Amino acid sequence: APGGTVTDLTVCSNGRIAFGITGNGTAFTPTESDWLAFTVPEVAVCWHDFQPNAAGSGTIKREEVNGVVYVTWDGVYSWNQAVGDTFQAQFNLSTGDITLVYDANWSNLGNDYLVGALGFGPIQTGNPYDLSVDLSGGIAHFDNEVLPLALDSNPPSLGGSWDLTTTNIDPVSPIAITFFSSAAGPGLPVTAIGINAPGCSAWLGGSILSALSAPNAGGTATLPVQVPNNTGIIGTVLAGQSLCLTLSNPANLLFSNGLTGTVGY
Repeated sequence: APGGTVTDLTVCSNGRIAFGITGNGTAFTPTESDWLAFTVPEVAVCWHDFQPNAAGSGTIKREEVNGVVYVTWDGVYSWNQAVGDTFQAQFNLSTGDITLVYDANWSNLGNDYLVGALGFGPIQTGNPYDLSVDLSGGIAHFDNEVLPLALDSNPPSLGGSWDLTTTNIDPVSPIAITFFSSAAGPGLPVTAIGINAPGCSAWLGGSILSALSAPNAGGTATLPVQVPNNTGIIGTVLAGQSLCLTLSNPANLLFSNGLTGTVGY
């Protein structure tokens, strides 16, 4: 879940599921302003004015099977209507994947419907988007935008400070660790060396010379390295790469891009 793990899901009858024991209230009219004002990470499976306690309405059901939690609105009526909608959220407890499933028939009664995920990454708003084109071809899943761990720096110069800045650090990681070597590598997928962090690569070549850490402050860590005022090191090349902790892959590690610095005047 965003920022770590949770042990509770709070289900709102109006088609929303919040992460944690505290939800975002029971508002029944889906508006962009209310959505952006919510403070708890949440999935709007189908935010709408539902009335599951109406006579004849279907109910909201929850079950856990083989490590997947299913929350289902099973033929639940819209407010003051006698036609139900059916949809489901599936939470995979081992991978963290969330799957949203919808019945083909919709009543389209009452106020609007809103589908989205809040608190998982940068919020994007704008003009309404018609999903019907995508749905006609089938959608396997929606990917939340996750910014990669990134390493940048100023040019190293004699007698100066080579400041290496790591950004997009996972909130669960108290520090970022930057490793140094004498050469850059070709970008070896770390899964090839037994580290189960899909999509990450190792960008350092040769032997590791040192490793230094810096504290995570709001997703950014700055590591100052003092460059000796010695003309004998002009032209020396150092390669760097940062790592941080994460809950987003089985290895619990994120790897940054590689970076090289050549000492100059």
